Amino acid sequence: ALEADALKVRLAYEQAMQELLSLNQYRTVALASLERSVNYNGHVEPHPVSNFIDYQIPQVDEAIQTAIKERPDLGALRMAARALKKKQGGVLAELWPTMEASGTWNWTDGSPYSEDQWFEGEVTITWIPFAGGSRSHRAGIFSAQHAALKADLREALSGVTVEVKSAIAALETARGAISVEKRGVQQATETLRVEREQHRKGRATTNDLLEAESQLRERVTMLEIARLEVVRAWIELWLATGSSDLPSQIDKI
Repeated sequence: ALEADALKVRLAYEQAMQELLSLNQYRTVALASLERSVNYNGHVEPHPVSNFIDYQIPQVDEAIQTAIKERPDLGALRMAARALKKKQGGVLAELWPTMEASGTWNWTDGSPYSEDQWFEGEVTITWIPFAGGSRSHRAGIFSAQHAALKADLREALSGVTVEVKSAIAALETARGAISVEKRGVQQATETLRVEREQHRKGRATTNDLLEAESQLRERVTMLEIARLEVVRAWIELWLATGSSDLPSQIDKI
């Protein structure tokens, strides 16, 4: 090989080693961030992820219904709204009379001149029809709070619907990118084969060969990134739906 070609190869090799060094540094930072995220004081090592590419994507309506059922934030809003409704009903129920009844059974022994046992009962009825005008005011407060929570719930439902649709769209896009990148790897592999053959016959320069090798490496990297984007999209969909059984289903892939 010419000295210029050898220098080009050496330069490409040094650039690749520099990129590898940079990637290792990024990986060290990522692992430290992972340790902090899982609240673990020690070294963590992520395992290779499963192949999520062929996992069946749920229908939009099905995913939205799952989110409405499983999302804890929506459940909390529904429970709070029901609690306020019951409080309002409790205040309004104060308008009705209340009745308390009690009874006692007494007995003695050893005295022939008195009753040895008897029963006493008491019934008390209380009715406060007006309560100083405070009842309607308190009921109105609970009613306003209930209406506000219902509005928050409707807004949350709308936001969840957008999240689910966005996550499914991102997942479908990510899966489409897998096919594109696979074709790119195939094309780059064939191009490199041709360039090596042409270079061996002296019909291609070293620059052409290095460019073909670089393109293949870049395409392989893009394919791996595309696979990770599928994983990211699945996680976003899982969080959007709040589904508790999705991780166990994914483990079976």
